[in-house]
Amino acid sequence: MGYSPAIVSARRYVESKGLYLMQKKDVERFTECAAQSYGSVEYPLNDYFMNRTCTKDDLRAMWQFNLKYFLDNALIYADSPECNGWMLWIEPGCKGMSALQFLTHGGIGMTIKLGFGTIKRVVAYENYSKDVRLNATGGKEWYLYNLVVDPKAQGKHIASRLMQPMLEYCSMQGMPVYLETHREKNIAIYGHLGFRVVSDELMPGTSLRHIGMAKD
Repeated sequence: MGYSPAIVSARRYVESKGLYLMQKKDVERFTECAAQSYGSVEYPLNDYFMNRTCTKDDLRAMWQFNLKYFLDNALIYADSPECNGWMLWIEPGCKGMSALQFLTHGGIGMTIKLGFGTIKRVVAYENYSKDVRLNATGGKEWYLYNLVVDPKAQGKHIASRLMQPMLEYCSMQGMPVYLETHREKNIAIYGHLGFRVVSDELMPGTSLRHIGMAKD
């Protein structure tokens, strides 16, 4: 597995803080954590992708594919091997997924399960969100792509334990951090960590609220 120097360095740092780096054998466990986390709340982005209420089976199909791809191309780690919660970070300057990578990581199977319309909406959102992010940071940021905590582990400060080491690392490297959310209540949560709102708008042609937040 040939990680970039940026990912190798970040992996070493978070592992030194006692966090668990995802391995290939962990895909199912991490997938289930995401399904339980998102499946326990109403999350607008997932419903937009499906054009209906997103189910846990939908989430399993999406995240199994995502994790297989990002395992080779991003920084993914959990609080422990048991995976009560995990984070996925994309390095600065990442080019995104190619058509070949989509195919080799199971994209056809996901399309069959979720439908072409879902894939079309995912691609439209990824292109839109990338433009918003680049306008805010110039492409020099570590991008927090995903953070999930199993509902059974809520209240145990799992999210904070996952977040703080990477914020420390980015601060030491002098690199900005970017994330996005689609829920009003998350603005205050991330605000306490030093993030500020850099974009707050509806995705064009949709009712999906997109809130971009950055931390220098």
